[in-house]
Amino acid sequence: MNTKRNLLVAASILLAGVLLLTLAFSRSAASQSPPPPKGKPEARITVGRRIVVLRPDQVGSFPKVQVRAGSATPVSVSFPSFVATRNIVAYTLDGGSLNNGQGIVRARPDAQGSVAFTFQSDASAVRRVAVKNGKEVKVLQFEVLP
Repeated sequence: MNTKRNLLVAASILLAGVLLLTLAFSRSAASQSPPPPKGKPEARITVGRRIVVLRPDQVGSFPKVQVRAGSATPVSVSFPSFVATRNIVAYTLDGGSLNNGQGIVRARPDAQGSVAFTFQSDASAVRRVAVKNGKEVKVLQFEVLP
């Protein structure tokens, strides 16, 4: 009877060991999976002395930012999941200018996936700037105050 009991205990220990090894390997494999993709695009807009960091909503629009008419507003837009060989294109949709008078800017992103430009408008209104990375288009909104 002791022999049967010893075999039963040995089998139980062996089974427990196999289960622990299986669990350890599955956790190890899970921890070696690739990291999740980085977040959404992000815009950094300098207004006076403060930097406003914005993220787009589900339809691709960034929240409105208030700027003063006539001021050159530095803008940096990052696409974390961008493809490095693409040019990012920024263009005004309904007034204002980019980089001192241009309506459109084409730029190769830096190593962090960012492009920078300035926005300016002389008229009080809501102005929009589209930023296109491949097929992905995001819209910046500027509320231009007098």
